[in-house]
Amino acid sequence: MAYTAELATEEQMSLISVESVKHPWKQNSIIIRMAPADALDFDPTTTFPARTSIASTKLNPFEAALGAGDDGSGTVTILEAYRALAYVPTSPLEFHFYAGEEGDLRGSQAIASSYEAPGKFVRWMVQFDMTVRASTLFQL
Repeated sequence: MAYTAELATEEQMSLISVESVKHPWKQNSIIIRMAPADALDFDPTTTFPARTSIASTKLNPFEAALGAGDDGSGTVTILEAYRALAYVPTSPLEFHFYAGEEGDLRGSQAIASSYEAPGKFVRWMVQFDMTVRASTLFQL
């Protein structure tokens, strides 16, 4: 929330909420929602998701965390889009940071299920994963 407090205008601050979504595993997913004052929870929403699973899922904590390059780059991409947002949207925008993605897309599946059950409508979505990757960084 400090990122929001530092960069958002006063008008934007009242329209932004941050939700930490708990999962059975150690890392939470995060949803930042920016919606007009008259928006309802079930209004058509535009989402900008990225994967945030950067921890190694292997038994050896010193092995390469393969999500650090691709997931980390997607996270930075949507954080920059969020930072540069200089207007108040006319419909809800959400920035999703999914946890547990290197382990079978668990975070995104959990959030998709939580949207599907009550019939929440996602108008548009663009996934930012592996926006930058140095192919030689994770040679095995």
